[in-house]
Amino acid sequence: MHGSDSVHMKYNIQNDSLEILWGESKLYQQLSTAFDKAINSISEFTTSQDGRIPKERDIDIIKDHPNITDPRMKEALCEYFDPYTQRSNRWKEIYCCLIGFDFELYKNIRDLPEDQIVEYFKAKYIERASSAHKLFAKKIAGSQVCELTYNLILLPFESLKNFRKEFFTLLNCLELYKPDDDE
Repeated sequence: MHGSDSVHMKYNIQNDSLEILWGESKLYQQLSTAFDKAINSISEFTTSQDGRIPKERDIDIIKDHPNITDPRMKEALCEYFDPYTQRSNRWKEIYCCLIGFDFELYKNIRDLPEDQIVEYFKAKYIERASSAHKLFAKKIAGSQVCELTYNLILLPFESLKNFRKEFFTLLNCLELYKPDDDE
């Protein structure tokens, strides 16, 4: 809440740089709604609010409490966030968006012969991913976060409502399930 959904880092040995992967996940029945929510969340994360950018708070947490046991690795990581070191100019941010959405295709594959399901699903998913990529690019182009780098991960569901209900059931906390959150 009020920060990135996840933070991962990757060291690029070829140019001695650090890649920070900020995770953003949205699960909505409508793909377009999920994109809007993700873009809005990233915008809030990267824009000053009350004089401070929320991303800076997350960076402070990374610097102050890295989940690294090796002291040399911890010191090397912190150099990327110290403005007085050479390495502070060698890190790249990537916004990884995991987008879950309802995909009508699941209903169509029920009537297919079993040996055709995988190829049919794969072909239709690739078509949907292509159109989704274009929609995401269009939405990003009209936003204040258009200059950022993105990785888009699309996760189609037969029914997000059912997924959420089953998820809360497995966690033994069905009382927390709110069908209204499914848009």
